[in-house]
Amino acid sequence: MKKYSKLLFLFLFVVIMIGVVIFYRRISFYSVVDNTINNKDKINYTTNIELISIYKGGSMKIQYELVKYADIKKVTINDYINNNLENSLLKYIKGNKTYVYDNESYEEKENAQDEFNVNYNYLKDKLINLKSKSGNKYIIKMNTYDAYNLIYDKEILSKKQTQGTTDVTIIVNENSNFIEEISYEIDDLNIYNNDNNLSKYKVKIKNIDINNVNEIKLPFKKS
Repeated sequence: MKKYSKLLFLFLFVVIMIGVVIFYRRISFYSVVDNTINNKDKINYTTNIELISIYKGGSMKIQYELVKYADIKKVTINDYINNNLENSLLKYIKGNKTYVYDNESYEEKENAQDEFNVNYNYLKDKLINLKSKSGNKYIIKMNTYDAYNLIYDKEILSKKQTQGTTDVTIIVNENSNFIEEISYEIDDLNIYNNDNNLSKYKVKIKNIDINNVNEIKLPFKKS
């Protein structure tokens, strides 16, 4: 009986320790996400987003850069098809106004909108499982449609359009406790339920120059 009691005690001890580790990981991860959410509008940083879609017969890539200083954002977007630059956009956003460059001067527009918006709260609210933590790197599991919608204001992809789960890798800046990188891949993405539209979809989000003091000045508006 003593032998079985010792084994039971050891088993319970291991289970409890595993539970403590899982709890600590989750609390630590939530702390990082909350810190990023609470400070992303207060500090200066640069966000780079790269989207790559590889489909039958070609590829598409979008490179997006947002440089934030105080309440001003400078946004650059480049669209590539088969590695050829197709479109390029440069604009500034402040409050509800956007200043868009038209290759000659800047035109002022009302109702400012941005193409991308990283929903950091998704990492917490849509999390299925925190799979691992190693140093400053976390790997979490999300529904594929939630991972896809991570960078948009609105739901672009619904549960009906794609099934399965996706592993999302998150790297944290150890000095600021701010999320430094998010990356994931979706294999065989099929938005239109057509095998001819199957694609590999890759996303990488990087936050750099965290807490920088590089001033941005608004350009002159078009006369």
